[in-house]
Amino acid sequence: MTMVSLMYVLPTVGRESLRRAVRSLADQRSAHDRICIVANCEEHRLAYVHGVSERYDTLLVVPRVGPHGDVGGAARNAGLEMKCTTHIAYMDDDDMALPGAVEAVRVRVAADPSMLHLFKVCFVPNGALVWTDQEVREGNVSTLGIVHPHVCTRWDGKRGQDGRFAVEVHKELGHVRFHNHVVAAAWPGEGK
Repeated sequence: MTMVSLMYVLPTVGRESLRRAVRSLADQRSAHDRICIVANCEEHRLAYVHGVSERYDTLLVVPRVGPHGDVGGAARNAGLEMKCTTHIAYMDDDDMALPGAVEAVRVRVAADPSMLHLFKVCFVPNGALVWTDQEVREGNVSTLGIVHPHVCTRWDGKRGQDGRFAVEVHKELGHVRFHNHVVAAAWPGEGK
């Protein structure tokens, strides 16, 4: 089985919930995994972001002071440039990885490392799950459930970009594997 290392790209506008999101990943990562916080925030929030990064020993990218108004697209693209792991996954600063999720992702990706993997995400408080059917399309994919090897595709920075990104990665890689495992909890709009 292939050794898989994961880099979670985590754009942030500096919300207080960033600490919860990073802790949910940091407690589960292996020695080869990385968390890459990409600051997409106003200058007065950078000290808080730096503090979270130092406490949890993450990579920190500060492309330019933001926010950029592109719902995290530029920040995710900056994180994609950090090619220090075999695979890329995503987290937002107002969400969290569920217990055991990082290892579950690693095991499933190792079985088919060359393809796009889509995991389920639970939206809080209503409990809705995404994906709902095994089709790569807008509205059926959550950023938090996307895992892939390094690709050329980039985020477009517009609302609904997670579905478009997944469609383009699927075209680039040619194969997708859907997993019923729920890996993250999302709080849409928390702190926005």
